[in-house]
Amino acid sequence: MSAVYTDRVHSVNMISVHTICEHALMSDMSDRLKEARAKAGYASARSAALKFGWPVSTYGAHENGQNDYDAEAAAKYAKAYRVSPAYLLTGENPPLSAEDREDLALLREARDRGILGEVMKYVRFRLSETE
Repeated sequence: MSAVYTDRVHSVNMISVHTICEHALMSDMSDRLKEARAKAGYASARSAALKFGWPVSTYGAHENGQNDYDAEAAAKYAKAYRVSPAYLLTGENPPLSAEDREDLALLREARDRGILGEVMKYVRFRLSETE
């Protein structure tokens, strides 16, 4: 009888751990979705859903962590918010900050003007001074 009881407790504990882990993952996904929406300039989940033609209740449930969303939904949201689906799903490949985008634009301009090599030599020189 005690073996049955032990197995049962073990199963219950595993289910609880699994549920807690799933909730943490979903929470992170919903947090990233909410952050992407806000950075894209939409004040609320409702305003974004209406703008893009998404069902308001479904999108709201994705953003507040009530329901998980799949890769297809992540791709749709990522396109709208100009982030990667991988970022929304896993946190990998986070969007660039405004400062990083500005720096990247400067590097592209240097490339387009044919001076990227000189810029990179200067950067390497300055980095070697700080070592």
